[in-house]
Amino acid sequence: MHQDQFWQLMGELDGEADEETVHHLTELLAEEDEEDVAAFGELVRAHIAQIQSSYAEELGGTPLTDTRACGVVAAGKASFDAALVNPAGIPTHEDTEALLLLTAADDALEMLAPHPGARAEAGQDGWLTLSLAFDCGLPFSYQSTIGALNESMAVSLDWKKWWAKADSPQLHVVMNVVASPLGLVPEHVRRKRRQIVAQINLDGERLRSLCPPGRASAADQRAREDVRTCLSAVREALDLGDLPELPMGGRKVE
Repeated sequence: MHQDQFWQLMGELDGEADEETVHHLTELLAEEDEEDVAAFGELVRAHIAQIQSSYAEELGGTPLTDTRACGVVAAGKASFDAALVNPAGIPTHEDTEALLLLTAADDALEMLAPHPGARAEAGQDGWLTLSLAFDCGLPFSYQSTIGALNESMAVSLDWKKWWAKADSPQLHVVMNVVASPLGLVPEHVRRKRRQIVAQINLDGERLRSLCPPGRASAADQRAREDVRTCLSAVREALDLGDLPELPMGGRKVE
């Protein structure tokens, strides 16, 4: 992450780090690649150390608290540069909410990390990766069908042609299957530097009745419906063409 990009993101704080502005910043960071988010966190700490060193040198070893240093960095590049020139002019006000700036990168990385119940299905080497995140039991046939679909679609010429219009090498779809409202996540389709990431909520409660033996066919059909639901959301968000037919048993249905 370059300095210009760092200060552009800091500008989203509108000069002050508090719960609301840092939450907004964290959501913006979560749209970046993990390495850029980690670099942002390192730059925050580096700038805090720089202003603290300048302050101590100017004021005969008097330390600048993390709270005040965070406030200087959060105020933006112009204020930061001015503080380097005149450390004695740094405001004496201690706003503990400014310390939230130190958590933004870590919170964004947590948002980017896989759900504790997540598993990535086949196809990670192709254009498509389907990941299951869940807070409830899933029928084995449901999971295996999604894996088989992912593998077949990743090499399908029709599906590759459909995805080519997105102008991105990869699509990562997080299928968030939840039975509890507490498991719901903000739905989105976001374009990142090297991939597009979609996160879609799916009703896990309706899968409970498909777990017992003898319901494999119904679970298979539900898996196909859910994959199509997720990809339809991607199609609408990116204004892509009509979805091709889903493969059946590793082969396209003619």
